[in-house]
Amino acid sequence: MFKKISIIILIVSFASYGVSKGIHIFTGQKLDISMDTTKPLLYSLSGTLPHAEEITVNGTTMPKTQDGTFTYTFSPLSGLNIVTVNGKDTFGNTKTKTFSFIYNSKEAVHVALQSK
Repeated sequence: MFKKISIIILIVSFASYGVSKGIHIFTGQKLDISMDTTKPLLYSLSGTLPHAEEITVNGTTMPKTQDGTFTYTFSPLSGLNIVTVNGKDTFGNTKTKTFSFIYNSKEAVHVALQSK
């Protein structure tokens, strides 16, 4: 009896572990992004896309750490700025997030920040 219960617990444990590691295949990737706008001429966008094979920001391939963390530093242009982050995993699933804001170079502040 104890042997059967142990085998069932072991099978359920392996199945749970497998689902937790592969759930992103079915639900899509999770993309967390934040943007640091405290420096007027140098903005920094950083994020995490854990299961991404490739991460691009505005078409530029970004180096990433083993856990999927990346950082993109750029100088905003006066007027409308659009930053698009794309991630693609091994299975061809993609995740895209776009930030747009209006930058007023005379005051060195951004007027609005939207994320899709």
